[in-house]
Amino acid sequence: MTISEIRKRPYKMRILSLLLVFGFVISFAYSADAGPQAPPTNIRKDAPAAMTPKQAKLALGFPEALAEYPLDTGAKFVFTIIDMGFVGFDEWLEAHPEFKERVHYKNMRKTEKSKAITHGFDVFRTALSVMPNAEFILLEVDGTQHSVNKALAYMPFNESYFASMSLGSGLYIGEVAEKPNWLKWINQNQITLFISTGNSRKMNHFFTYQDKDGDGLIEFDNAETLLEDNKVYLVKGMTPQFILSWNEWPKSKSTVELQLLKDGEIVSRMRPKGTQPVIRLDNFNVAATGYYTLRLKALEITKPGQLKFSLFVVGAGTRQGVFNGLQSLNSDVQYESPFLIAIGAFGLDSDGKVETSLFSSLGRTNKGKISPHILGPGQLIIDGETHNGTSFSTPYIAALYSIYADYNIKNMIEETSGYDAFKTGLTPIEQGRWGCRYIVNFSKITVQIQTRLKTLPTN
Repeated sequence: MTISEIRKRPYKMRILSLLLVFGFVISFAYSADAGPQAPPTNIRKDAPAAMTPKQAKLALGFPEALAEYPLDTGAKFVFTIIDMGFVGFDEWLEAHPEFKERVHYKNMRKTEKSKAITHGFDVFRTALSVMPNAEFILLEVDGTQHSVNKALAYMPFNESYFASMSLGSGLYIGEVAEKPNWLKWINQNQITLFISTGNSRKMNHFFTYQDKDGDGLIEFDNAETLLEDNKVYLVKGMTPQFILSWNEWPKSKSTVELQLLKDGEIVSRMRPKGTQPVIRLDNFNVAATGYYTLRLKALEITKPGQLKFSLFVVGAGTRQGVFNGLQSLNSDVQYESPFLIAIGAFGLDSDGKVETSLFSSLGRTNKGKISPHILGPGQLIIDGETHNGTSFSTPYIAALYSIYADYNIKNMIEETSGYDAFKTGLTPIEQGRWGCRYIVNFSKITVQIQTRLKTLPTN
């Protein structure tokens, strides 16, 4: 069934089925735009725990009786997973020939498919456990705009308008001049794209400009200690990445230098290349295992009171450093679109309450709005294996809202989400813009159905 055919179904029948399956809840939760900042997560050891699929559904608000069953994705729901590797899928498909008619793989790379990346296959296994009756399209890309655009263009011709994508980087903060082509494509073709916010909360530090002692070294936090050194642990033979960006897009008016030190001696340094406010220090080959220090030197600063920085680290230990994760979003989720839904991850605390995963990236978009939009179960036990990541939250959210295929799903998520399931003490940013999906008040469903049906047109 195509999207146009779906839209021919009577409005009242659609809403009636939705309310009976899920319940219709309008959240009157408090605004998530005020409150304290999230605490650092890189040193915490009390991370929330992973869940079985049933526990995940219970955490989302499903009654015990419904949590035992797969989610109903409706008739001919085709879910696309866009990823950089599906190693393991070919062998799985040979062992499960019954799926060959409804699971299709296509390589969108210019080269051969990846021989090392299993991530896409793990996301597929999660999605299959959530919605076993759906059809799937697995599209492998190389991460370039060209291959992503090619994948999105492939979807409508194969009757798929829902996709999960786990790509992006922590390259920038602040306004950008031009929207990417993939965003224009999903808007034009009305493709609902569930995109993970990223798993960089423990590896990112967000801070404003300050040099209180006037020595030219920028402090990494607001502590009275004037902390100018940010420790990282590096392993011999590794090639870590340090990416610094600041809010002067598209053309930087300030110049800074990112330095890497070992035992007080500078071993690598980097300044911006060109006019973009980005420094990539990623050509340093670690010669000796141990603790190193990151420093930021101010060379030319324009409007220091408005300058904000984001330091993103890959391939380094951050437990002894200052990494608060306050602005750790995947760059692609910083855009706003009716068809773009940013997904974060949660696990369960020791009392069974929902808690934001310590790895789950969060922050504010370029427009100052809290992201992710919604959190889903991103710490899962599938077939005895534990999978952690915001990528694993997307199948749950997609399955929950697939039955709303002919509506503005983003609006429906906002209406049917709330903060009640969270543990106490979480900050507004940690809870996302709209919280997490939950179902309550089954005893009032009849009244809600009658009220809702009166507002709908008839065909």
